[in-house]
Amino acid sequence: TVGTAAVVPAATEQATLADVRRLKTGLSDAAPAVPAAPAAPPPGAAAPPAPPLPPRLRRAPAPPTPEPKTEPARAAKPAAPSEETERLKRRVEALERKLAPQAPRAVTNIYEVVPGDTLQSISQKLWGDASRWTELYRANADRVQRGGYVEPGQRLVVPQGMP
Repeated sequence: TVGTAAVVPAATEQATLADVRRLKTGLSDAAPAVPAAPAAPPPGAAAPPAPPLPPRLRRAPAPPTPEPKTEPARAAKPAAPSEETERLKRRVEALERKLAPQAPRAVTNIYEVVPGDTLQSISQKLWGDASRWTELYRANADRVQRGGYVEPGQRLVVPQGMP
């Protein structure tokens, strides 16, 4: 049967090679079954239906497509700002300018302390009101000692806006 060995179909040859590999690695000594070729349908006959796929190869059903959402119609925006809008913008700008932080008050006068002066007496001399001594203290907190003591020759700032 030397002549039959040369006519071995390709599928049988591949199966034989696989058997040899399995035997070499010690996996199996049994010959695999060679699938039989499907019989061709007679001419003019319809082909038989394909066998169903195993569950792991089946496609999941497609999710239903959502219906497109419709938004309510919106009113068209006016092309140019109305007079009311312009008036409100001007009002906001005016208020922002009014509320903007103002620069600190500038120094207008300097008072030189004489012997016997206190913040209360200086306040009385400058404004006629001894109770306004705290305004002098706040303007000169870095120069006045604790308790409001001042020394002769010391120069105090008189805040602007004070008479």
